[in-house]
Amino acid sequence: SNDEGGPSDERSVLDRLSLAYSSILLYRGRDAIPRYWEHAHKDIKRGLHRSGDQAFDDSFPVGRAERQIFQDVIEQTLGKDEKRFRVIRAIRIENSVVWGRYQKRAGKIMRRRGDCTYIGRGPPSTVRTFEGVPGLSEFTQDLDEDLCECYLWHGCTPQGALSIAHGGFAVDHQSKAGKRFGYGGYFAEDPCLADKYAGAGEGIYSDCFAMLLCRVVLGRQYHVREYKAEDTTDKAKDRYDSTLAEPKGSFTREFIAFGSDQIYPEYALVYERRAADEVEYDEVRRNLGAAGSDDTDDEDEHSGRPPYWFNSGTQGFFHDLCPAVTFEPVIQALMEDTWAKAFTLNRKGSRSGLALEADDPLGDLPEGLQVLKVLRIEDSQLWSEFSAGRGQIRDACEEHDEDIAIHPSVKTVSKLPAFAQERLDSGINEVYLWHGSSPAKVKEVAYSGFTQVFFVKDRGDFGPGAYFTEDAAHADEFSEDDKDGYYKGYYAMMLCRVVLGKPQYVDAPDFQAHTCVGQGREFDSTVGKVSASSGYRFRQFMVATRAQVYPEYAIIYERLHRDHRER
Repeated sequence: SNDEGGPSDERSVLDRLSLAYSSILLYRGRDAIPRYWEHAHKDIKRGLHRSGDQAFDDSFPVGRAERQIFQDVIEQTLGKDEKRFRVIRAIRIENSVVWGRYQKRAGKIMRRRGDCTYIGRGPPSTVRTFEGVPGLSEFTQDLDEDLCECYLWHGCTPQGALSIAHGGFAVDHQSKAGKRFGYGGYFAEDPCLADKYAGAGEGIYSDCFAMLLCRVVLGRQYHVREYKAEDTTDKAKDRYDSTLAEPKGSFTREFIAFGSDQIYPEYALVYERRAADEVEYDEVRRNLGAAGSDDTDDEDEHSGRPPYWFNSGTQGFFHDLCPAVTFEPVIQALMEDTWAKAFTLNRKGSRSGLALEADDPLGDLPEGLQVLKVLRIEDSQLWSEFSAGRGQIRDACEEHDEDIAIHPSVKTVSKLPAFAQERLDSGINEVYLWHGSSPAKVKEVAYSGFTQVFFVKDRGDFGPGAYFTEDAAHADEFSEDDKDGYYKGYYAMMLCRVVLGKPQYVDAPDFQAHTCVGQGREFDSTVGKVSASSGYRFRQFMVATRAQVYPEYAIIYERLHRDHRER
C-alpha cells in the first residue's frame, strides 16, 4: 500500500490496461509471445508498458546456421531481377510494448472484419516460401490466415532498421511524398523490390543495406490496378485495412498497411548487394557475417577476447551489441551496493533544473535506480586497442616492480561476484567503473566504437581526461535523459573496464593533476577525492588515454523517487 498515492495508483492503471489487453489476446486465441523468443517465459500482460516488471526490448543476434536459412528464403522469393544479396547479419527484435500493440490491433481487425481472404493474384509469395523452407518454422510464428497475416519485406538503412526495431513503425498520415498509393507502411513480397527502398549505412555498415522481415496483418484489402493512385488510403481506410497494388502489366506487387500497429518488425537483416554471378566478396564483411555465431565456446588465444563474449571465437572484424540478460541482476545489485544517498553540486533538480539544495526540499535526490536494459558491446577493433594499452601498462608495472594496489579497494570491483572479479587483471589495477552518460551518447559509443565522448577537455576536477566513478549515485549525477524519442525520460550510464596502472592520489581538486599522468609520465591515472555539499566524499578516477578504457556495458535505467513523476 502507499498512503501518498503515486506508485500504487500507477500500478492500478497498469493492471486495468493489462486486463484490457489480455482479453484481446485471449480473443485472438494464439500464443501471446512467440515460443522461440528469448522472452517467451514472460507475462505479456505485465509488459505492455515500458515500466512494467515484465517489459522487454531486446535485439538478439541470429546465429550463422539460421542466417543461412534467411539466405535461402531470400533466394526463393527473388523475382526476375538479376540482383542477388548476401546476408551478413541478422537480429531478432523482441519488444513487448510493440508486440502488445500489434496483438491489440489484430484483435480489433478480427472483431470488425471477421474472416479475411487474399485478393488479386492470391497470397504473397513469402507465404508459400515459408511453408517450404526446412527449419524456418523453428524461429517464425504460425500466422493467422483468417486475418491475412503474413511475413513481408521492407527496405531501409541499417540505422533506420534499428530505429524501427526500438519504436516500431510510424505511419505518416500527412505526407504523401513518394507514396504512389497513399500513406501507409509499404511492403513487398519480392526482396528486389524492397531493396529499391533500402539505403546504405554508415560506419561499420558502410556499403551495407538493410531489410526488415515484418509480420503484417493485411486484414481486408483494397485492390488497386492503376500505376499511381495517391488518394487510395483516404478512400479506403474506413472499410479496409490495407491496399494491394497490382498495376496492370507489372510483375511486382506492393502491400500497404494503413496502421502502424498492423506491423511487427521481427527480423532485421543487413546485407550486401552483388551481381548474380559474383562469388568473391570482402573478407571484412565475411567476418562481420560470422558475428553472432555460437559455434565455439573457447577463448581466442591470439586475441585474448573475453570467453563469455558472443564473439569470443570470431576471427577478424566484428561489432555487435548483445543483450546481457543474465548479467542484468548483477548490474542491478552493483548499482544498489554502490549507491550513496548523497550528492555533490553537480546534482540538478529534475523539476527545477537548478543545482540541488542541501536539504533536498523537493525530493529530487533519487532513492535508487532501476535497470531497464543492459547491452554488452563487443567490438574487435576497440578491444584490440584496449589490449595493446593494457599490455604497455603491464610491461611498465613489471619493470618497476612496485606495490600499486589501490586502497581502499574499488567498490565497483569488491561488490561484484567472484566470477566477474576474475575477469580483471588486479596486478595492473584493471577495474570496472561507472561513467554517467545518456541514451544518445551510449548509442554513439555502442554503434561507432569511439571513446572520445568520455574525455573532458576544458573542465574536470583533475584536469583534462576521461572520468569515472565507483559510486552509482555520483555517476547518475552526470547522466542525462533523452529529450525525445524512444528513451525520453530515461537515463544511461556505462560500466567500463579501466586500466588505472600506477595511480597518483589527490585529496582535493587539482586542475594541474593531469600533467603527471599519461604515457612517459610518472603515473597512469589519478585517484582524487571530491567533497559533496552533503559532507560525503566521492572518489573520481581519471585516465589520459583512450587505450585505457573499454566501454563494455551500456545500461539504460530510470530514477526511483519517493513520489511518482511523469517522464
